[in-house]
Amino acid sequence: MKHSNLLLITMIISSLLLIATNPVLAADETITDMIEDVSSVDFNQQTTVVTSHPDINVSNIDIVEATYSQIGTQATVTLQVRGVIENRGKIIDAYSDDTFAPLNFVEYDFSLSTTEQDYTISYANQSGQVSNGLDTTNLTSADFTVTGDTLSITFQLTGPDEVYDNMSVTSMFVKMNFTATGEDFTDFVYLSDIAPNPALEIMEAYGPSVGAVGETIQFNGSIIPLTGQPPYQYRWDFGDDSTAS
Repeated sequence: MKHSNLLLITMIISSLLLIATNPVLAADETITDMIEDVSSVDFNQQTTVVTSHPDINVSNIDIVEATYSQIGTQATVTLQVRGVIENRGKIIDAYSDDTFAPLNFVEYDFSLSTTEQDYTISYANQSGQVSNGLDTTNLTSADFTVTGDTLSITFQLTGPDEVYDNMSVTSMFVKMNFTATGEDFTDFVYLSDIAPNPALEIMEAYGPSVGAVGETIQFNGSIIPLTGQPPYQYRWDFGDDSTAS
């Protein structure tokens, strides 16, 4: 059961990284992000914007800016946060036995697409890796620098003719403890910031199918985690050419 729980949290993290991929075009690019927009995601994937948390200085994962530059096949990505780059834990590996211990880590990820390849560049606590399809390369200390609030990573693109297409960045703090039996969690914290902020995506919206004239109708809805930022606006179509918002 431990393994399935860990795979589930890995799937949540992976799905949020996929959501984060929003096109930002150009060869050398700067992505800016609004501050104080870090979201807390619970185990049911409900989100709440938080500005403080007892387990971490939230400003350390509050993205301010990210950049991409390229010279030949050498690419450099940078990330600036509102606080400082925090070194805690290690990059998660769902298939490693030692990940069954309690999780407590901060990770910074870049999702980069070129005209030929897709890359995920990850950093956590003085270590990093570049993933391209099924290939993963570990970074050395010469490949990255951390100076206060800024992380910079340099790596080689695989093809000589690759051109930048789009990039998104994700910062996250994950804390998870298993029960003694490994069948459940005693603690679960997932905080994350994404830039650019993805457009709002609706998971579901529903209300009563019948009602009376003058009756107050209550409806409910939910959104895909970490998409859009509150406050939200709604428009309800009653199917009779009348609407409410």
